[in-house]
Amino acid sequence: MLLLFGCVLAPSRAFAQNGERPDIEPSGTQIQLSAALLGGRGIEVGMVTARSVFTREVIVLLDGEPLVRDVDRQARVVLLPGVSLRVFGFERLFGGAAYRGFDVDLGLRAGPGLSFAGNESPEDRNRRFELVLAPFVRITAAQSRRVAWLVELGSTRPALRAGIWLRY
Repeated sequence: MLLLFGCVLAPSRAFAQNGERPDIEPSGTQIQLSAALLGGRGIEVGMVTARSVFTREVIVLLDGEPLVRDVDRQARVVLLPGVSLRVFGFERLFGGAAYRGFDVDLGLRAGPGLSFAGNESPEDRNRRFELVLAPFVRITAAQSRRVAWLVELGSTRPALRAGIWLRY
């Protein structure tokens, strides 16, 4: 309960002290745009609300590899609301540490998915809807207060994604 209370009432560190460079920690609402690096061909688009020790997010993930290559699985679109813990956020919030320039998020997303293919059999049509549970690890590196680069490893296709956060 104390941790939750501390997260809600934590002061913002938007201004540096002692004439140092301003803190560039990504916070507030971010637009996440990512593309697949490994484990499929696809994109990820969504909104992430970043706080000191957690994020709330809603992501739409498209696995489009079956649309461009002849593979045995179906293409799919998944809507994934989720949350993550920002590993270094605890030292910033409770220890007063400065932002390192990067952060590591450990998270979980879960939501409905819809699969489809051009030459669907009756069995494929019956397997069109699915529920997806998608744990992930994300590393974000801030370039400025408005832009952060990211690399994300998840359990759902495409597995390895790289992209950008743009402050909304």
